[in-house]
Amino acid sequence: MEIKLKFINFLFIIFPLMIFMPNVYLSMYMGIFLIVSIFLFYEQKIKIKFTFLDWLLLFLLISSLASTLININNLGNFLLIKSILDFKFLLLFLVIRKLIFYKLVNLKLLFLIIFLCSISLSMDIFIQHINKKNIFGFEPFDGRYNGFFEHEAIAGGYLQKFSVFSLIYILTLNTKNKSALILLTIIIIGTGIILSLDRMPFIAFFFLIIVLLILVRNLRKTFFLGMVCLIFIFTFLFINYEPVKSRYTGLKHEINFNKIFDDNKKNYTQKINNNLLEKLEFNINKILIGDYYRIYKSAFTLWAENNLLIGSGTRSFSKICNIKIKDNTNLICTTHPHNMYLEIIFNQGIMGLFLFLTFIISLIFILTKGLLSKYKNNYTINFLFLSIVIVEFLPFRSYGSIFSNVNGSIFWYIMALCSSINYIKNASILKY
Repeated sequence: MEIKLKFINFLFIIFPLMIFMPNVYLSMYMGIFLIVSIFLFYEQKIKIKFTFLDWLLLFLLISSLASTLININNLGNFLLIKSILDFKFLLLFLVIRKLIFYKLVNLKLLFLIIFLCSISLSMDIFIQHINKKNIFGFEPFDGRYNGFFEHEAIAGGYLQKFSVFSLIYILTLNTKNKSALILLTIIIIGTGIILSLDRMPFIAFFFLIIVLLILVRNLRKTFFLGMVCLIFIFTFLFINYEPVKSRYTGLKHEINFNKIFDDNKKNYTQKINNNLLEKLEFNINKILIGDYYRIYKSAFTLWAENNLLIGSGTRSFSKICNIKIKDNTNLICTTHPHNMYLEIIFNQGIMGLFLFLTFIISLIFILTKGLLSKYKNNYTINFLFLSIVIVEFLPFRSYGSIFSNVNGSIFWYIMALCSSINYIKNASILKY
């Protein structure tokens, strides 16, 4: 039994490492991890009792399957199989929560692995900028510095999503220099995100530091210094380093800054029959001119034209968009809407969005409820996990599909950790 527990713990803690692997290896790992965990639960007679969050995720996936079945004639059997396979995320969510609840895994070791992976990835990106190749000989791809990920532009997202867990690891250390280590970690990871040239992860990471500055009172000075350092580093690189300058200058293709303060548009909007919605749409269309906004608008337009209540089925955006674009050349078609809320409402309609929003609200309630605890150490832990949820669920940020193999695995793994906050706080490693 001890060998089985060690193997389960090994599979649990190597998750951050497996994300670096190609898709096929990640899928194999997920299958092994879930099967071995379920077999252990069965052997130890550990019952998986559903909480409210678990039921919400189950119904969310059922709604996806039902929508796909209803639209099967348009989508085909392949996407139906994909919809069925999405239930692996429910299993992942349940397994992680149970492993933590029964204290079968070493959380401190997990956070150490995350910390080492994040620092190593940041350093690898630095090397890629200096040598034009990373330690494995991977060159920049498609204008991004992806480090270990080679052809997948998710290095910045990886660093941003796991950054808080790296900070939590530092808090578990028995040292007086925690503030200095946290500041140094913020600088290394933040600079890694900047140099990955992934804009949204850096914006999200900077916003994360602001949230932590507001919430975590006992580390406020550290986060303020971190924010100042990030501003200085970004400004220096933007002025002196062409890849960073050209990448962030490209934001002018996403937002028409000149139109924000353009008085000429006011005269035009007065002619639109004094219709408030038409004026608002006109102003937004003039200011937001980039591809992401056009993708969002395409997703919303196609959702409004199809089944509002139950959506068009799992991963249906690309297929439906490529059909409709023949009649509407203003559409932009991609693999998914690049926004989790639009992805949910397009695939599963209003019903799916309602379930997803209820899931978010319930998760936030769990995290904020812990703030009422009388124990001081619980405040910091709750605020750190709460900051993850706040940043991940920002409504207007671009986001990878939460049901894709890589991004979906990261997303639901992190949500499982956040939802287990009450069990994590009771772990002795976090009493500092």
